[in-house]
Amino acid sequence: MLATRLCRRWGTARARVLTQAVACPFALLLPLTTPGPGLLIFVSGASALGVGVSVANVVVGTFRQS
Repeated sequence: MLATRLCRRWGTARARVLTQAVACPFALLLPLTTPGPGLLIFVSGASALGVGVSVANVVVGTFRQS
């Protein structure tokens, strides 16, 4: 759902760059994990990174097919 909107609005090449640029900084949160409440940092970083990578894969597939 998100990949379709991004590709229609900005095109596949720009959407790919955008999703990569937005998702990659969340990977920096993963090493900051600590026991207890710091686990929320890991969960939020991993979730955002997972969504970003998934959307980027859909966008790349769309780009290759077009």
